[in-house]
Amino acid sequence: MHQRFGQAELNAETGELREMELTYTATLRAQGELTAGEAKELALSMVQNGRIVDFETERDDGRKQYEGELIADGVKYDFTIDAATGGILEWEIDR
Repeated sequence: MHQRFGQAELNAETGELREMELTYTATLRAQGELTAGEAKELALSMVQNGRIVDFETERDDGRKQYEGELIADGVKYDFTIDAATGGILEWEIDR
């Protein structure tokens, strides 16, 4: 099951998308924990021509998560991925 929630910030005059934040909930991983390398591959698969500029392993309420930032075509993306499920918990676009 997948659910997606989001917020967007638009330029009132031009309608240009300035910032977007998406939150996904999903159960993707049947067994085993997502590795850091798999989490990076997952984040990079969301955009073209991206490169990861920051990546950390964190714990939130006892759950292991991968948090990072990537840049693609001059746009910054911040992400959080659940290590247990492989679900993208947060995906924020900052133009």
